[in-house]
Parts: sequence; C-alpha cells; structure tokens
Amino acid sequence: METKYLRYFLQVCEDRNLSKAARKLYLSQQAVSVIIRKLEDEFQVALFERTSSGMELTEYGHCLYEWASQVVHLMDETYNSMETLRVSRQNILHIGISFGVMSALPPAFINDFQQKYPQIELRFTEYPDVQCEQAVLNDHEALGLSIMPVDHSQFNVYTIIRDYMCLLAHKDSAFYNRNSIEFKELSKETFLLLTQDFKVRQTFEKQCKLAGFTPHVLLETMELILIHNFSNLNRGMGIGVEFIAQDLPNIRPIRFKPDCPWEVCVISRKGKAHSEAAQRFIRYVKQLGCYYPGTDFA
Repeated sequence: METKYLRYFLQVCEDRNLSKAARKLYLSQQAVSVIIRKLEDEFQVALFERTSSGMELTEYGHCLYEWASQVVHLMDETYNSMETLRVSRQNILHIGISFGVMSALPPAFINDFQQKYPQIELRFTEYPDVQCEQAVLNDHEALGLSIMPVDHSQFNVYTIIRDYMCLLAHKDSAFYNRNSIEFKELSKETFLLLTQDFKVRQTFEKQCKLAGFTPHVLLETMELILIHNFSNLNRGMGIGVEFIAQDLPNIRPIRFKPDCPWEVCVISRKGKAHSEAAQRFIRYVKQLGCYYPGTDFA
C-alpha cells in the first residue's frame, strides 16, 4: 500500500464526498473512487457507507482512519526531519587538507570566510597529499586543500599559496651560507624525507633523477617534526618548505636551483555538482588570488 492512498482516504473522510475530495486532490472522481476500492479490497472490508447526507465511515473505516492519521503524521514528521538534516548538511562543508597546510594558511583566511558566511560550518580532516586527493575523488570530502602538482583532468584547481621547497642546512654544513644549491651537488648526501604520499618527496626525487642520481635516504617518515629534529641534530639533510624552516634552530633553508615551487591549491572533483556552501568557498578563494607566506594577507 502506498502512503499517498492513505492521504487520499483521509481527504475523503474529511469531505465525505468523492467529487469534493477529488477537486482538492487534483484527481478525477473516478481515480479517487478506484483508490478507495483498492483499499477496501486490500483490507477486504467496506470503509464507507453511501448515505443521503454523504459518505459515512463504517466501523472498519473508523479503525483505518485512526491508524492512517498516525501513519501520515509520522511520515510528515520523517520528511520534515530529513529536509532539516539535508539543509543542515548543505551548510556543513567538509574539506580535506594536506598535512602542514593548516600552518601555512593565515588566520584571516578561515576567519574572513566564516565572518562572511556565518551559516556555513567548515570541517577539516588532515591527510597526506595523495590521500587528500583520493578523499575528494571518492566524495569523502567536498573540497580539498592539497599540494601541486594535481591532475587537471580530474580536478578543478585554484592555487592559493605559493612558496618554495628547500634544503634544511645545519649550521655545520658546508651549504649553510649558500643562497641556493643545485641538485647535482647533493649526490653524496644522506637525506631525511617524507614518504611517497607527499608531493615534496615526489618532486625532490624527480629532480634528483634529472640530476643523475638516486638519493640515499636515512629517514622516511610522515612526521615533518622528525625531519626537523634530525636536521637539527645534523643527522642528515632534511627537505622541507621555506616558511616552516625559517624559525628552526641551527637550520637555514637553502632554496634549490632551479626553483622547486611548493603550491597549495583548492581542488574540486570535475563533473560534480557542488553544494552552495562549496560554491561559495570556491568563489571566495578565487577572489583572494594567491598568498605568499610571510606577506600580508589580502
């Protein structure tokens, strides 16, 4: 039995007249009559008696009226609850974010958005770079704040932060006073690297390969703090990002030659219909343009 049949039945109960109920239901009188007969056939009882004053409920009709009223009320409550949940979820924006990106964002980046759209709640989940992209592709996250390079055939991409990869040179290193360093000069060094899930690692190994060598890795980790700590102890050459390395003790960031940009981008899956909250976030970042750590935020 369809719930709408119970609604039609209740309308007939209210009007006690098929033609009057049919007009309110935007149905023909014949269609309403067929629906009432279907209900009577299903329960194998007569629901109405036709009298000179209209259609009167039988004993069975009164029984169905009580239950139908409750069922329709519960269905209306359920639909209302679902709609409330749907609307509330539209105002919750789930964003995947690569490890380290949150510290690169100026506080005003999030604060200004929330002041502009106080009804939108931002919820962030951190991932390694590659996993952040997968979370967006699999619709676990509506948007991502990930690291370039990103596959433009799968994602819409909006760059919001631009910085540079660097060598973490210890004060006792021969490279400490250098302004830049070429990859071919690093073939004999031992390195402290993030895992393959991070774009810094992928970009570094690609440049080493172009320089004709495979880097010797002493430490491979998902924890950037370990790379900083080992670099501080002069246990190997850490690879990081300039804005993070500026304040490390005993360490000086040395930019690579040629430059190796480290860029944060907002990604959205191509072909996906985005919620209004996601569209507003994308418009917000497009209006801001690109931010350089250490400079004033627009």
